Amino acid sequence: MARPAAGKEEITAEHRKAWNRKALQLPVRAEQLRNATEAFADTVFLDVLKNKQNQIVYGRRGTGKTHLLKKLEEDYVAGFEILKVIPVLINGSELKKQASVTYQTPDLIALCLYVEFIEELASKIHKFISNRLPVGLLDKIVRGGEAKTAQMARSIAKSLSLVVEKGEVRFFPSGEGSEEVQNLHVASAKAAADARISLSDPRKLGWKLDAELSRSAETKRSGLEVRKIKGQVILPFSQISAMIEQLLELLDGASLVVLFDEWSDVDEHLDTQPYLADMIKRTVSSITQMHVKIACIPVRTRLASPVTTEKPIPIGYELGDDIVVAVDLDSVVFIENDLDKFLAFFLTLTKKHMGTSLEWVKQMDMVGFQDFVLNQVFAGHDVFSELCQASAGVPRDFLELFQDATKEQMNCGSERLEFIHIRDAASRLYESKKSSFAAGSQELALLDNIYRSIIGKEKTYLFLLSEARSEHPLVRSLWSERMIHRMPVKHYDESNHIRFIYYQMEYGNCVDLLGRQAQASGQANVRALLSGHIKNYQPTSWLSKALEGFVGMVSKRLALATAPAGDRSPNPEKIIVSETFFAG
Repeated sequence: MARPAAGKEEITAEHRKAWNRKALQLPVRAEQLRNATEAFADTVFLDVLKNKQNQIVYGRRGTGKTHLLKKLEEDYVAGFEILKVIPVLINGSELKKQASVTYQTPDLIALCLYVEFIEELASKIHKFISNRLPVGLLDKIVRGGEAKTAQMARSIAKSLSLVVEKGEVRFFPSGEGSEEVQNLHVASAKAAADARISLSDPRKLGWKLDAELSRSAETKRSGLEVRKIKGQVILPFSQISAMIEQLLELLDGASLVVLFDEWSDVDEHLDTQPYLADMIKRTVSSITQMHVKIACIPVRTRLASPVTTEKPIPIGYELGDDIVVAVDLDSVVFIENDLDKFLAFFLTLTKKHMGTSLEWVKQMDMVGFQDFVLNQVFAGHDVFSELCQASAGVPRDFLELFQDATKEQMNCGSERLEFIHIRDAASRLYESKKSSFAAGSQELALLDNIYRSIIGKEKTYLFLLSEARSEHPLVRSLWSERMIHRMPVKHYDESNHIRFIYYQMEYGNCVDLLGRQAQASGQANVRALLSGHIKNYQPTSWLSKALEGFVGMVSKRLALATAPAGDRSPNPEKIIVSETFFAG
């Protein structure tokens, strides 16, 4: 297909068909992308994450955490000869599946996850050196083509794959002088469910797992008839650290960066996370050329145990001292004052994603692409703005809405995307998110109360929560599932000296309200008109119901196609969520 130039007049019907086909097949998740770089919309966050320090990337699902880490990985791989950084991308969700955790205690779960983490780390380092670094380049990196040194680097990388064999579990049968030894991998898989991990001094490398084990099939097979076995697991942090450090030195002082994605999914119990974080910290802390970048969801993350009188020294990564928040993707949300900035970002996002398969889109200049999108794909600037508003600044939601709205547009036979297509897609996305909660849940009850008392009454997207109430578990849960969106704007109540935070209701919920209100108004108008002109009008007759239903539906569709979905500048005093909303 010939590539059109910048002008909109050169876009043919074949180009539009190809565009629509691509839109329906658009990958909306970073995991589905074959090339993260091609679809990446440049942001300052990428440069921030290249700092040599332990960093956190905060963001709810769909905000771009995975895409950001994948792009960072590709940059490091492509520029290894200059940057000398080995990236290792770890997926916490996959780690949990591979670990086959069957225990209930946080420390043992963390032990299983850590062993799997080390195996994954070792495997990917070995793969990187063996497959991604040609022999010639490796020899060049280690100075002067020293094949022996290069061979040593490969040998160490391979040895890391067996590193879990270095740890030992020694079982001492009660009253016996003999002992039984297992490797760390076997121990993590067979440890008793009532075992506990304890720390003597958190500043020292080394964890001890003290276990009280009952008689088991393993002891019977070994011929040891004992009632109680005391066990001790020594995790080989120092050996692991030494091997990694030696490998990096051989690679001319290269660095190792662990890109840990989906951290919040490593386990459903938050108490597990500090133990795993501490194990990783102990592996990394002694290696100056090694850092971690952890991508996680704020309300589902606990990187360190809380400080208490009994436990004044926390376990895990302490915020500020051990690790810093480098990126908060949830701070990037759509607000009216930033309209131009967000339009530019989402236009770039659209061009990047569509350009991965359509070469003519990739080659278009930005001015021509903007003109094409706003005037030929969408029915004007306002409709595209509506899509940005509907996504609340979440890239995955934007792409899903764009894809779904395109499908509806094609089914309706419309030439361009219009308000009604965006709004219908938003309603479906809202219902999909809503299904994350059980019917009748406290979260949905609170959402409904805010919806009826503020959103519906004031006809707005927005509401205000005090800073204290923003930390309420129900609010955090709704925010985490993208049912509400926290905005980087605050309102200060001077009379009561209280700070409030602006929140935006999920757009699909607001659209639903708009449609239902228009439908009810249309039905009421028909009823009033007919009762004023028809003697003995019977509103309960089938004909009356049919007429009211038809006019109500037409009114609803008309409102969805033309009417504003909500006030974006409401009176702050009218949209405050009071304490009574949380009563009971």
